[in-house]
Formats: sequence, C-alpha cells, structure tokens
Amino acid sequence: MKNGIFIAAALVLGALATSALTPASAQTALEKRAEIEARYGVKDAVVRYDTQADMMKEPYRTGAEYFMYPTELPEMTAAPKGYKPFYISYTGRHGARYAIKDDIYEKVLELLRNSHEAGNLTEAGEDLYRRYEVFYPNVEYRGVTNNAAILKDILDNAEKNLASGDFQMDLRFTHDSAVLPLVSFMRLNNFGAVVNEPDEVKNYWRSDQIPMASNLQLIFFRSKKNPEILIKVLYNGREALLPLPEAAPSFYTWSAFKEFYGKLISEIR
Repeated sequence: MKNGIFIAAALVLGALATSALTPASAQTALEKRAEIEARYGVKDAVVRYDTQADMMKEPYRTGAEYFMYPTELPEMTAAPKGYKPFYISYTGRHGARYAIKDDIYEKVLELLRNSHEAGNLTEAGEDLYRRYEVFYPNVEYRGVTNNAAILKDILDNAEKNLASGDFQMDLRFTHDSAVLPLVSFMRLNNFGAVVNEPDEVKNYWRSDQIPMASNLQLIFFRSKKNPEILIKVLYNGREALLPLPEAAPSFYTWSAFKEFYGKLISEIR
C-alpha cells in the first residue's frame, strides 16, 4: 500500500512538471470572486452552479457526501518556466483518521489519569497510561472540526520539509466533517461563501463537492533560478482558487500563503 501511495505521488509530480507558462490573460482568483459577488450578490464565491441541471444530468450526485469520487483526469495549468514540483502536502477523507471530536482523546487521557491518581490501574494499565500521555500531544486539537489546528500543522510541516531541501510528502487522513470545515476556513473555491438568498444556497454550497475520498493537495514548486516557492492547490484533483492574488495562473507564492493563513490562524487561536 505504501509503495502504491508513493508511485501515485511520483505520477502526480511528473505530470505537474513542465516548462511552459499559460497566458497571463486568465482572470486571477480575486477577480473571479469579485465578478461573482458583483453579479449575484454573493460574497467570496468563484462560480454559480446550475445545481438542478447538474443533478438531472448526473443523478448520482444527489448522493451528496456519499457521491463516488470523480474519475476523470482534468487538465493542469502549466508551471512557470523553470519550476518543478518537489513536495506534496495531502489531507484526505478516509484512511487512518483522527477522531471526529477532540474530547474523545481528552476523555481517554482523563480516565487514565484519574485512575492512576486513585491507584486503580494494573501494571498493564500504568504502562498504557505512560505511553498514552506521551502520545497525546500528537492527537491534541486534531479532532480537526479544529480547522486552525489542521492548517497550522500543514504550515509547520511544510516549513520543516522545505528546509530539508529533499523531495517530501505529508499525508493526513480525516473525515468529511473535517474536510468541509477546513476548506471553508481556507475559503477555497465556493467554500466559505456567504449567500444572502436562501433559494440560491443550492447553487453555491454543494455537498457533492465533498465526495468519498475527497482531498486537498498543496503541490510545492521550486526553481533553481528563483528563490520564491510557488504552490498549486488541488481539490479533488482539480485546480482550486484561494482568496489570494495569483503569482501565475493557478499558482500562489508560499510567502503570501503563509502570511494570509498565519494571520487567520492567530486570530482564531
């Protein structure tokens, strides 16, 4: 299974490597959002779906979050000349996941600690308590409806892996109930959009956009001639938009990404 994951990652990296540059005439993420907001009165959205027509065309989409992952392979915008991928930060639905709520981990620790202090643990129980206490920081605040904690982990691990200079990949596995809050917190694509008209909600917020195996990937690119690291954001294998200026079509600078989301995290925490 591990080999399969790394083979898939290698294929993704290979497919993303290119020396061409898409014409800069494409709209930036911010321009697309502004256009939608002005036209439909919806804040922070990049597209208005015709949900009824889409559901009639593909009835399986009515399965919402149980919709099966799409299998088509969308085209990717080429990277700026000289840039090649070297690091993937992946967060996906399913796999070996964190628990849904933080208090699940907290309650286990509390039970073991209280039993230890009361002298009620067997030798095996004491061993479990010692090991769980050491393990607990790895799952603390990872219930990860805890959006800020997940995003902070993405930022912190990226900094560590970028500093190594090697080809790297981080894998995180969670639930749909954590993927949705995370991408909403990031205001990715339509997620996080504010819709004023109840009848219009269906044309912006769609749970079939959180299918089985839904995932968020940050693909990092570097160049030997330019110190600025670039990021391509993929959601379910498709290029996604963030509320940031694009350095090139479908690419953001790591420095802008860190600054924007670091500030957002500090405000939450």
